[in-house]
Amino acid sequence: MGSEPRRTASLSTAVELRGVSSARTVGKASLTIRRPAGVIRDDVLVAGIGVRLTSARAIKPPAGWHAMRSDTSGRRGAALTHIVYYKVATTREPSGYRWRFPARRAAAGGLLAYRGLDGNRLSAGNSGRVRRYTRLVSAPSVRPRARDTLIVGFFSASGRARLASPRGMAKRLQVVAMRRSGVTSAMADFPVVTGATGTRSAKSSTVHRSAIGQLVALRATTVAPPGPPPPPGPPIGGGSGLPPALGPSTGQTFYVATTGSDSNPGTLGAPWRTVQKALNALQPGQRALVRAGTYAESLDVARAGTAAAPITVENYPGERPIVNGGGQRPLEISSSGAYFRIRGFVFQNSPYNSGGNIDIYGHHLEISANEVRNAQDQGIYTDEDSHDAQLLGNWIHNNGQGVIHQSHGIYLQGNDHLVANNVIHDHVKGFGIQVYDRNSRSIITANTVTGAGHSGIVVGGSGGVDNIRVVNNVFAFNAHYGISHDSTCPTASRADHNVAFGNPWGQTQPGCPGLDYSRGNRTTTDPLFVNYAARNLHVDAGSPALDYALPEFSPGSDFDGRPRPQSAPDAGAYER
Repeated sequence: MGSEPRRTASLSTAVELRGVSSARTVGKASLTIRRPAGVIRDDVLVAGIGVRLTSARAIKPPAGWHAMRSDTSGRRGAALTHIVYYKVATTREPSGYRWRFPARRAAAGGLLAYRGLDGNRLSAGNSGRVRRYTRLVSAPSVRPRARDTLIVGFFSASGRARLASPRGMAKRLQVVAMRRSGVTSAMADFPVVTGATGTRSAKSSTVHRSAIGQLVALRATTVAPPGPPPPPGPPIGGGSGLPPALGPSTGQTFYVATTGSDSNPGTLGAPWRTVQKALNALQPGQRALVRAGTYAESLDVARAGTAAAPITVENYPGERPIVNGGGQRPLEISSSGAYFRIRGFVFQNSPYNSGGNIDIYGHHLEISANEVRNAQDQGIYTDEDSHDAQLLGNWIHNNGQGVIHQSHGIYLQGNDHLVANNVIHDHVKGFGIQVYDRNSRSIITANTVTGAGHSGIVVGGSGGVDNIRVVNNVFAFNAHYGISHDSTCPTASRADHNVAFGNPWGQTQPGCPGLDYSRGNRTTTDPLFVNYAARNLHVDAGSPALDYALPEFSPGSDFDGRPRPQSAPDAGAYER
């Protein structure tokens, strides 16, 4: 049994349920629960095991699992024990987990996999209660010892029954006993920012000789993922192997604010109301600064600047405007859109099952320092006729919320693109970067890519993919390979000076002569992220990414705007 990621609504830190699995047995001395799909390093696994035993002492958990709470009926009522366990996932998890019992007994249990919990300081309190000859399976109130906790409830009863969800809790699973002599178990959760939970009760369809209710408070990660503050100006050009940056826009500046009107002159004191007004009105060399606020617009870039005088639409310094598309795609750059810079926005929530939050059909573009999140399909999509787009320093995460097909952080088609300094994570239904199905002469450098449901990057395709350079990146803790190739290999392409680690199928996929690894990659050492669970993907001292990048393909600054190099340039989006 699996589950799509679901984010709790009340915590200030996002906690996601990544998967669910369950099992039951009668007359066996063990219970095996399979690992949910999509579990990656630092996810927290929480298990509830109900067994028809009068003591918990002889129950042996799998390696790496730790008990958090245990309650037993003793010798009164029906024999029943329920134990709550947890485990922090590593890079190599087995396909299932087996609990062993001292004798053949009926048992039922479930496992929930969460992302965003603090595996180092997980427990923030718990409670439990045993009741006999009752329809009400009750867990007493618990007052968490920390702000921002996820409360998980466990409700176990002797015999067969249907348990109604406790008030205010989201039911995650229920395992009904195969026989009256078996065990029925259910698990539910809800977020608590602060304060006591109150008693939570699951009402049963029948009277049980023994019933156990438990609550455990799990501490959410308190370190927020790194938001990408826009650097003060266009990115520094960097190494000699990189294409020239789009130049500055030095003409007149206009302003956009949610308090403005499109009939205004667009000054700071009398701004325009919509971003689209700026996109339609700006002339080559001009720029617009957009104030903070949410803009329910589906933006269309159809104008062109020039090589000497590009157009820029960007955030007002220190502010972060959000474009949510108003039920449509947040941003599309048409084939006539050229010599244009879009910088410093949040683009989110594209509802379409094809394309991305940002769709690119134009040329000579800079898409920089944006946050791109929560699209139904891709984060950023570039069409096969696009060319010379530079995707620089964007934070691209948690796209692919739909269920139609593979969805990627970046779907890169076209020619002569530069993808640099991006932080790309948690695209559980696809690749971090897909260079497919037609692409020539693109450079993918200095990115950090983690948490993809397939490989960190895939290169190749039957439309023709050639002369691709994958260099100076970090690909870690993705579900398949770090670097992989399509069944139709690319030609004349190279992948070197990358750090790849913790990718279960292998760090670099072999078998494709057109993707040359001969210049070397570092594939045996953990990149040492500062806090992977919180997606703080800066690296600590001792990381193999330090001083490893090829200077000619290294940008002149990193994701944070910090100059490169500090000594020699580092691999990945961050320079230490």
